[in-house]
Amino acid sequence: MADRERIGIEPTIRLREAGVGDAEAVAALHASNWRSTYRGIFPDRYLDEEVDAERLAHWSARLGDPAAAERVLLAESDEGLAGFVCTVADAEPPWGLLVDNLHVAQSAQGMGLGVRLLESAAALADMRGTGMFLFVYAGNAPARVFYARRSGAEVERFEEEVPGGGTTETIRVAWTADQCALGLASIG
Repeated sequence: MADRERIGIEPTIRLREAGVGDAEAVAALHASNWRSTYRGIFPDRYLDEEVDAERLAHWSARLGDPAAAERVLLAESDEGLAGFVCTVADAEPPWGLLVDNLHVAQSAQGMGLGVRLLESAAALADMRGTGMFLFVYAGNAPARVFYARRSGAEVERFEEEVPGGGTTETIRVAWTADQCALGLASIG
């Protein structure tokens, strides 16, 4: 990656559906992002001692026996997993498609990959004729700015239990079916 950065070449990103063999890479990226993003939101003990094993168990089970309504799309570069998005159809029908997870590796941030993954979720919502939504922790300011720039509306707030114990304020961010049909990149 360093050579590419030096000469200004963007890495080639390939998108593909995840399978059970991807659980370890997905879990490692997920845990890494939680450790760097959720310090002060999740308990330190959880982030330092439990998150790796917990995320591996979570993704091994989830990708080992995927629900019919669930889709996990991976974004890969020559260096490996650069990001992923997990969507769940019909999680809360009035709201549309749930974007359950959206993670981009720190080394791949700033290249538009998060937009590309969010766009893939919007396209899936559009194919279903619905809007989409996700939940973001109030303390995750960079993510909230990212979603707001893509016209995501903060429509609901509530307290939620977090992994490792405790609670934090959580926000539902939503997009209408019309916004998904237009494409989030075009309105952001």
